[in-house]
Amino acid sequence: MTRRSYDPAGALTVTGALVLLVYALVEAPNVGWGDARTILLLAGSALLLAAFALIESRHRAPLVPLRILRSRILVGANTVMLLIGTLAVAMPFVLTLYAQQVLEYSAIKFGVSSVVLAVGATVDAIVGQAAVLKVGIRPAAATGMALMGAGRSC
Repeated sequence: MTRRSYDPAGALTVTGALVLLVYALVEAPNVGWGDARTILLLAGSALLLAAFALIESRHRAPLVPLRILRSRILVGANTVMLLIGTLAVAMPFVLTLYAQQVLEYSAIKFGVSSVVLAVGATVDAIVGQAAVLKVGIRPAAATGMALMGAGRSC
């Protein structure tokens, strides 16, 4: 029977790092990005993240095997997903605020007008899947990222 191992030090350090990071990001707009509290919270988060990496590199059963970071494909795919996720979450939020506070749309009017975005995303997903099968992952991903960048600059 194989014994399972648990990494409580890794779990505590990464949890602490993320808690400090989120708290710093949430509080920074209120107290200021240059405020000592914000800087200390961000520094504490970075220190705990570094401690997590050190712990994981030495533990026999790490939560995150650091060798996975050697895979360029995995790191590249995660970076692209981070960028897409950031855009996918931020854009609807900013558009909602802009439409309701600047353009003075009602919530119903904006909701109906934003259906176009959902339909476009669905069509793009279908076209993107076909493009990946036809030209491959890299050209399709590069084209998609370029189109997203061009759309953000308009």
